[in-house]
Amino acid sequence: KIIDSYASSPELELAMQQKALIFGHQRNLPKMIDAYEDLLKRFPNTASKAEATYWIGVGHFDLENYAKAITPLDNARRLNPEGFTNQASIRLILAYYQLGQFSELTEEARTYIQRGLESPALTEAAKKDKRVPIPAAVLEYLGRKLTQEKKYADGDFFLTQLSTPNEPLKTSATIWKTLSECRMSLERYQEAIAAFDNYLAQTEDPFEKGTAFLGRGKAQLALKMHDEARESAKECLGLVKQGKLSVEALMLLGDVCMSEGDLEGAVKEYVRVSQIIEDKEITPVALTKAINIYLSLGNQELAAELRNQLRAKYADFRE
Repeated sequence: KIIDSYASSPELELAMQQKALIFGHQRNLPKMIDAYEDLLKRFPNTASKAEATYWIGVGHFDLENYAKAITPLDNARRLNPEGFTNQASIRLILAYYQLGQFSELTEEARTYIQRGLESPALTEAAKKDKRVPIPAAVLEYLGRKLTQEKKYADGDFFLTQLSTPNEPLKTSATIWKTLSECRMSLERYQEAIAAFDNYLAQTEDPFEKGTAFLGRGKAQLALKMHDEARESAKECLGLVKQGKLSVEALMLLGDVCMSEGDLEGAVKEYVRVSQIIEDKEITPVALTKAINIYLSLGNQELAAELRNQLRAKYADFRE
């Protein structure tokens, strides 16, 4: 009544605000949005500007008009960072996710997580502005896609938020597998070993287990854990008897011997690899390693024999 009959009344601003609140409580979102927009048009400097802007954004979000929700939600947290940052940010994250705006989603989600990690004691206003966890589906989507794009540090960052290292069975095998890939690429070998172990505890497929044992062995070798790396290679060979994976395990055995200074043991494995598989990625590397060992041992004849074999079958390979 005040709004309709007393346009110049000092109570008009409060009445317009109450009207918007009533529509909000009734979940009449289109009218709520209109009421708050009318309030801001009539009173652009109202003390309730941040609140009105926020609820306009929430209204559009709840109506699944995600593109329209972004600007008011962002403006609300700029107008009142302490009061609306977390509430607006989680909705922005979900809006970007629904819209498929990947770069904006990545930036928004990272900032939200880092803010939570860096915030110690909260003020009373911030305590009321409750932090809602980013949904697991969003974090997994980010982690997987970033890993596929070979942005391993970013992939690891988001997937680590999902992982439960103290209760590893509560984290899916696929997440541990992806984390092991990220951490190997980042040369964080100890953490990679932990991820491989957690993955191995949850998978039964022989090939998948063999692949994980091979990866774990490479991480162990990088840390000079020779006995453990050798055992991992043997575990792989026990699961996968033939094919490229088994040959890679033999290569790992050779690399372990090489790292230990056992040249005879290493060359034995490398020559064995060259004899049982013809693979343009693996075989020339095995031959080259064997050639170099024979040269260091002073066996020019065997080195020349293997070099001829390398040039005949893999002419494009550069030692």
